Amino acid sequence: MKYFYFFFFIILFTSCEASENSDQEPPLPESLPETISNKWYEKGKDSIKIIAHGGASAYEPFNSLRAFKKAFELHADAIELDLMNSKDDSIMVFHDLNTKRYTGADYNVVQTSANALRRLDIGNGEKMPFLTEVFEVLPKGKKIYLEIKWWEEPSSRRNANLLNKLIGQIEKSGRAEDCVIVCLDFDYLIRIKMKKPNIKCFLTTYDKDLLKKVSLVLPKYNIQGCSVMSNLISSDLSESLKVNNVFLFGWTIDDGNLALDVCKKYKVNGIYTNKPDIIWRSLNELKK
Repeated sequence: MKYFYFFFFIILFTSCEASENSDQEPPLPESLPETISNKWYEKGKDSIKIIAHGGASAYEPFNSLRAFKKAFELHADAIELDLMNSKDDSIMVFHDLNTKRYTGADYNVVQTSANALRRLDIGNGEKMPFLTEVFEVLPKGKKIYLEIKWWEEPSSRRNANLLNKLIGQIEKSGRAEDCVIVCLDFDYLIRIKMKKPNIKCFLTTYDKDLLKKVSLVLPKYNIQGCSVMSNLISSDLSESLKVNNVFLFGWTIDDGNLALDVCKKYKVNGIYTNKPDIIWRSLNELKK
C-alpha cells in the first residue's frame, strides 16, 4: 500500500507541474528575420506625425468615437487608442482593466460581456467603442496606433484567440498598411511579431534600463519604433535609434512650446498629444 501512495503522489505532482507549465509562455527567439524593409523608415523619417492620444481627448471623451473624429478635424495625422477584451472576447477600445475611472461604474472589463460594457457611458453619452467601429470612421490616409492593454491580465495574455481576432479585424478592415501595434510589454510585442511578422510594431516605454538598449534590441526583432515619455528623451537615445532606422515618438505633450523644443532638440518623428490643434499650430513654426 505504501508504494501505491508513493506512486500516486509522484503522478499527482507530475500532473500538476505539467499543468502549470502549460500556462508558461514558450522561450523567445534570440532574434527575428527582417520582414518590413527600411524603406518604411526612409519614407517617414523626415516628417513629424501628430498622434491624437485617445483621440482629441482634451475636448471629447477619451477613447470615444467623437474624440477620434474630432482629432482629424484638428489636423491629427493619426489616432492612438487602447485595446481591452470583454468576457466574450470582443475587442473593446478602453484603457483600464476596471471601468470605474471613466464611467463611474465598477466593472472588471475582462469579466464583463460586451453588451454590458456597451451600456456604460464613457462620457457625454458615448459608448465604449468596438475596434471595428473605429476602422469605419478612420479617414483615408490617416494612421491608427493600437496600444494593447490586455497583456496585463494573465488570462487575456494567454488567450491566443485575442491576437488572432485582432489580426483578423485589421486585415478585414483593409487598413493594415495604416496600422501600428503598440505595447508596453516587450516580450508580448515580440510574440505578436512571431505570430504576424509583417505587422508594424512600436514599443512604448518609460523603463530607463530598457531605454539604454532599445536601439540594439528593437532592430533584432524587426520592431519599427519606440514611443517614450517625453522627459526621458535624450540626444543619445535619438541618435542611436536614428542610426538603426527606428522611429522615435514622444508622449504625452499638450504644450506647444515644449513640442517645439523636443522636435528641435531631439528630431523626434512623432508627438502624442491630447490637443492636436495646439501641436499642429506649433509645428507649423518649424516650416517657416
